[in-house]
Amino acid sequence: MKLFATDKVNAGRQLELDIARGLAVIFMVLVHVQMIFSKEEVVESVIGMTVEFFGGIPAAPIFMFLMGIGFLYTRQTDYKYFIKRGVTILLTGYLLNFLRGFLPELLGYIALDDPEHLYSAIEMLIEIDILQFAGLSMMFFGFIKWSKIDPLGIGLLGLAFALLNFVMLNIQVEGYILQAVTGLFWGSNEHSSFSFLTWIFYPITGYLFATYLIRVANKNSFYKILLFVSFILMMIFIFIFVGIFKLDLGMATETGYYHHDLSANIVYLLFCLFWISLLFVVTKILPQFIIDQFKRWSRNVTEIYFFHWVLIGWLAVVLYGVEIGLTGFLIISISVYAASDWIAHQLAKRGFGF
Repeated sequence: MKLFATDKVNAGRQLELDIARGLAVIFMVLVHVQMIFSKEEVVESVIGMTVEFFGGIPAAPIFMFLMGIGFLYTRQTDYKYFIKRGVTILLTGYLLNFLRGFLPELLGYIALDDPEHLYSAIEMLIEIDILQFAGLSMMFFGFIKWSKIDPLGIGLLGLAFALLNFVMLNIQVEGYILQAVTGLFWGSNEHSSFSFLTWIFYPITGYLFATYLIRVANKNSFYKILLFVSFILMMIFIFIFVGIFKLDLGMATETGYYHHDLSANIVYLLFCLFWISLLFVVTKILPQFIIDQFKRWSRNVTEIYFFHWVLIGWLAVVLYGVEIGLTGFLIISISVYAASDWIAHQLAKRGFGF
């Protein structure tokens, strides 16, 4: 049987992608709870380091890679839809900043008359997080739909953005207004966690990957080959970048992760391909009730992400100055995720959502 067909024979929802998206949002919740609340001994424990790893490459890069796949798999073809949806998600990102950070810190400033809370409130309001990036990405793909650029042109754009990112990462700016604007496009300051030039690599490569995935006639063979090839190439590039050129691939610091360059883009992309291939194998042994749960999480991922941050933001006010151990970390993580999932599910049942 041929590996690829001429027509789009592999359309519809892809289970391995639902699993990957569901896991990504779980890892994000875990790493954010650990980052905000946990004692250093928890962070440095085996569990803490495991959470730190899975809250890294298998989380944000996977989420954005899957976003790119979704841009091709969606039934929406009107570029205006992508632009309007992108603006909505972008504004939702700033609403989240207001609810999870600005408002709690502003109340802290009013209650304590401490200017540090006011500075924190402003900084939280201009934070460039995943939702701002997702909004920009949707608008970018709206432009792609409008201009009818072919896959080769999209790939060349991705390479151009990655090369431009090399230059722009060296340009840092001061002042909240300038940081708020420039941080959307490159890592111009510490408040820009998910800038366009660093992270657009993943939706673009996800979109290009989808042009092949949608024509796969034999998924078993396809993913077996991809699992092997992506792992070997990942090891080769890690050896080249880390072993020979001594690059840290964005793993040395938090800022380095958020502001990584093309070398890390390549390694993270290969991990995305390896991870999705591995999950395709795993899905064959998962019971149906677990599969159904991951499908639900995948559909509600934006809402879960939004509400988990709101809950964490206000919990940080209640638990101000408190550092928790492993048991507390597990309790808060499970509680925050369960509550976020419940809220997202209730909204979905009523036809609401982002």
